[in-house]
Amino acid sequence: MRIVMLSLLWIAPALMAQSPAPVDFFGPEHFAAASEDPRRGALTVSFVSEIPPFLDLNNSDPLPASNRFESTQTGLVLTAAGKGQSCEAELDAGFVHALGTLSIVELDSGASVAFHLRSLSSEATGTPPEYLLLLARDGADSGRLRLLTRTRNGFSETAAARLENHDFSAAATFSLAAGADKVEAAFGGASVQGAARLKSGFTLALAASDGRCRVRDLSLQCELHALWWQDALARLEAKRTLARLKEYTTQGLLSGVCQGSLRDEAEDLRAYPPALEQARRDALQNPDFVRRFNLLREIAAAHPKLALAQHEAGVAALLAGFSQAARDSLRAALALRSDSLTRLALAEACLRQRDFDAAGRHLEQARDGLDAKLLPDMALLSARLAAARGNMALAARDLTLARARWPEHAALAAFAASAEELVAPLGLAKWSRPGPLGLTVVSDLDDAALEKLLARLGPYIDRIRHWLPGLAQKLEGSIAVYSTPTGYLRAALLVAGESLDNVAGMFLPAGIGGGPSVVACRAFGEDELARTLVHELWHLAVYSLKGSAMAPWLNEGMAVYLSAGQADKDGTLRFVRLPSEFSRMSEQLVEALSDPQAARRALGAGLDSFYSPDVQRMNYALAWALVWYHCEHSVAQENVLRGLLAGDAATLAQLQEGLPALLAAMVRALKERKLA
Repeated sequence: MRIVMLSLLWIAPALMAQSPAPVDFFGPEHFAAASEDPRRGALTVSFVSEIPPFLDLNNSDPLPASNRFESTQTGLVLTAAGKGQSCEAELDAGFVHALGTLSIVELDSGASVAFHLRSLSSEATGTPPEYLLLLARDGADSGRLRLLTRTRNGFSETAAARLENHDFSAAATFSLAAGADKVEAAFGGASVQGAARLKSGFTLALAASDGRCRVRDLSLQCELHALWWQDALARLEAKRTLARLKEYTTQGLLSGVCQGSLRDEAEDLRAYPPALEQARRDALQNPDFVRRFNLLREIAAAHPKLALAQHEAGVAALLAGFSQAARDSLRAALALRSDSLTRLALAEACLRQRDFDAAGRHLEQARDGLDAKLLPDMALLSARLAAARGNMALAARDLTLARARWPEHAALAAFAASAEELVAPLGLAKWSRPGPLGLTVVSDLDDAALEKLLARLGPYIDRIRHWLPGLAQKLEGSIAVYSTPTGYLRAALLVAGESLDNVAGMFLPAGIGGGPSVVACRAFGEDELARTLVHELWHLAVYSLKGSAMAPWLNEGMAVYLSAGQADKDGTLRFVRLPSEFSRMSEQLVEALSDPQAARRALGAGLDSFYSPDVQRMNYALAWALVWYHCEHSVAQENVLRGLLAGDAATLAQLQEGLPALLAAMVRALKERKLA
């Protein structure tokens, strides 16, 4: 991993220096430029056994988006979670115009597939133009082709054509033409067209809803938009870097635990009948960590007295990101039979839940009888625990010593480099003036770009102080802004570890120099960087006042609410749009707001359960909706929010008691403001 990280460190600046063309972004196998203009040409994706890195996967249900897509030798399968659910494969591309075709290989009855176009416009007010050119199959040989336009009241049909006597068993071509003022589509002899407002350019996604479809061979003759291209290559490099490090921080951190064996493993294996042993082997080889965990959890439930079954379910839960389930299973394994390998895995689970004392206890107990091959993994876990507790100097010292003792251990080398970056960031210069909230700013951006960025934060900092009136004029801590993702991710690796899932930025209670830090990256452009800084600066401000005492829903809800504000030219903040991270789940948000139990779970969730992968996105959305309503509805509701932020128990009890009525009022308000 040390070699990979060093290569990334050199590759990114090299790419930036070449003034690359779109062919460098998509690759020559996907984009052929016209000779007269590098931004014009043919963009093709076969979808045959490939999901290229410039394709972003999204879905409306709470499970990981990857669960809804399968790349096969006959095309890309998109499977929406059910009725009213959807999933999208969005091209990371902005277009001036596009003329293209897509082969529809399969489309289940009752399901639909669509070209989804969104304007690149970033105006502060109004609903950005958005269109669906949708093919819906409603019978064995019939369907409808529809043009849907986003309005303030949701999608509205503006054109439609019937499709009769069509043979859906054979692949057929779905065609698209889109430009500044017109969109049209055709399929099986039916066609629709309509006026459009896409003068600012548009993005394109392939969407499936209400069922399953299989597509292949997307071909677009297009002109790429200059606004999109400004940050495209940095964005792609960021995603590639993050993907490599995410693989590293899931599999890499647990490689020793996954490869180790329990002392009495053979005894437990004798209790497995042949069919179950085959199911176990298949599960352990499944590359989908969530699926692997579900399969091994079923085996563990069927064999509650087998320590091996509980241990393997616990390790699979760690790989899938379910730390509470991991902790439960590993404790069950230890109750059946004490084993140092299980103790080491349990220490990892406790660290991920920020239960540092329990992690330290299990780590110490794991030393007795631990296989010598796992000593480097124990040293790494011990250093990560020291870093999480804020003792960055101890973590850096221990990692340096461990790297010298085990020079071939790639994880130790990478984490030692991360510790060195946090102690003394490479290539970052200190800003000559105090930053937002009086924080120290270090960056490798040029002075003009940094000054412009920090100036944008002014109205948001005023709003943070408005909601946290006890905030000191000058806070202790740092803001580090990297121009490329490699330095940022290298710095964040040690303290983020398995949580390294945000390529834009993060708040670290013990970051640079061991102090509170916001570490961010410009890879996705200045707008995303500004939003990220607002979000993370809220967390730093809260931490400076309350430590970790604020409930996760309130902390995250405020951070999302503030960062979604749109600043007018005079600096006035407006909160008139659904935050972009929830733009594809407005219907699911309204549905969740109709379920008081879901809201109660979000309100009562601790650090681990709030951020659990299966509910995290909906918890964020519910938290934002609760905060948005109290901020935007009335002075009385604003006073309730002030009581919640102050930690007033009576205010929280009152909110929980009146939750059903409150949720109904929130749904009405969201609909009145055309946000749902």
